[in-house]
Amino acid sequence: MKHPLEKIIAKKKKLAIGLMSGTSLDGMDAALVEIEGTGTSTRMRLLDFLTLPYDDETRAVLMKAVMGEEGGSPTP
Repeated sequence: MKHPLEKIIAKKKKLAIGLMSGTSLDGMDAALVEIEGTGTSTRMRLLDFLTLPYDDETRAVLMKAVMGEEGGSPTP
């Protein structure tokens, strides 16, 4: 039986979305990229980029989580 990702890996071009929120907690960044090739011949092209700002309430909840004030201790 083939692994489910083999069909995706075999494609010449792939689309991927990367998400991250930096330490400033200003918002969620999203990048849409096109990936072509494999190994040292891999090429990537940025298709779109977007930052979605956090509202004050969400930022406060995230800050508490980062500071270890919400259900656990901070990560080392």
